[in-house]
Amino acid sequence: MGAVKMEAGAAGSKTVGELKLMEAIVVPPHTTVLEASRLMTERNVDSVLVVDKSGDGVKPAYMRRPEIVGIVSVKDVVNRVVAKGLDPSKVEVSKVMSHPVNTIDPSTSVYKVAVMVNQQGFRQVPVLDSEKIRGIATSEVLNAFIAKDIIESLKAMATIFK
Repeated sequence: MGAVKMEAGAAGSKTVGELKLMEAIVVPPHTTVLEASRLMTERNVDSVLVVDKSGDGVKPAYMRRPEIVGIVSVKDVVNRVVAKGLDPSKVEVSKVMSHPVNTIDPSTSVYKVAVMVNQQGFRQVPVLDSEKIRGIATSEVLNAFIAKDIIESLKAMATIFK
């Protein structure tokens, strides 16, 4: 609902599905910010996905991929709750989540996703296939892959021009 989905990228390049993705932690909209913050701390992640598990109503509930309705990051907690003096035990994640959520397909090129993330200022983007939430691609992982790829390319070029 309202999510922006990025399609597959250029053939032959490494895809996001091949990277080590951050674990996707999901919570329902009524979860408090305090509960979500504790989950992020326990699981050592920077965000939680806010999901509606009602799905499309066609498949049985156990077969439905939850619909992502929002994302709450550590930055959201700091800027939208702590900085405003709100009580995190009384504020629901649905009140402070970012939405709609941009998602990407696992077959999308790492470079295409990195450009999107860096241009639009995202720090993490969920990776979804038709069956499940595969994980979260973080700007750190994307940028580290690209830096490593550039270094390897430069080394290969250096051997050619010796």
